[in-house]
Amino acid sequence: MSTLQVGTGTFAENERELLGALADMLIPRDGRMPAATEIEVHVLGVETVCGLRPDLVEPVRTLLGRVAEAFPADVAALMAGHPDEFPALSELVASAYFLDPRVAELLGYRARKALALGDLDAQDVELEELTGPVMKKGTEVFRATPGAE
Repeated sequence: MSTLQVGTGTFAENERELLGALADMLIPRDGRMPAATEIEVHVLGVETVCGLRPDLVEPVRTLLGRVAEAFPADVAALMAGHPDEFPALSELVASAYFLDPRVAELLGYRARKALALGDLDAQDVELEELTGPVMKKGTEVFRATPGAE
């Protein structure tokens, strides 16, 4: 599985430190899953995501400036104190975390391959692979949607 390498130097060192503390607040270690900073989300991962989503940089930078003055006690305080910037921070951190190949492997996620639009056979194989685990469970685990009949 290859890693994306996009963007460099988006955040200053002091911003990275704050970003790491916030990232670990959002994604702490849990059993076998690493904390955000254990896979360097605040260093490498955010560079990749910011290169793909530059619209996240300014709201996160604004939040980091505010957090430097008064660090929140927990996620609830972070959300309440920064409602306009929190969505950008959470998207940046979560995206960087789930792009990491180590996290994908721990979750059993197989990266999808780019498929040619006209290659219907390859698209059918991909669809079967994606839906196979659900189909194996059978229909008895599903409930009808009310009013959909």
